[in-house]
Amino acid sequence: MTLLFLTEFFPASADAITGGIEARLWYVTRILAEKHRVMVIASHQPKTMRDEMIDNVRVLRVGPTYSYTSIGNLFERLRFVVAAWMEGRRQSSDIVEGSTFLTHPIAWLVAQ
Repeated sequence: MTLLFLTEFFPASADAITGGIEARLWYVTRILAEKHRVMVIASHQPKTMRDEMIDNVRVLRVGPTYSYTSIGNLFERLRFVVAAWMEGRRQSSDIVEGSTFLTHPIAWLVAQ
């Protein structure tokens, strides 16, 4: 089974986790990757790779580069939404999950 997770922020390592949603995705994707193909589409943060494998989880970071924030960066966030939707449409998956309010609509559109 192929699983696609959409999230705004995904850490590059366990040491870089900054919140509950990131922690959940970090551990859930690793467990699922033991038996399934797992991909995460996230925003690109400074000092992270655009495309990398982390413990059998493929992480694609799309859109403009911007630092973690809970508010602000509206223009960059909107550009991320468009980039995530476009990348998500290119991927073939059985299940699509949006992990935050920003990615719920993207997940719905990608799943259509």
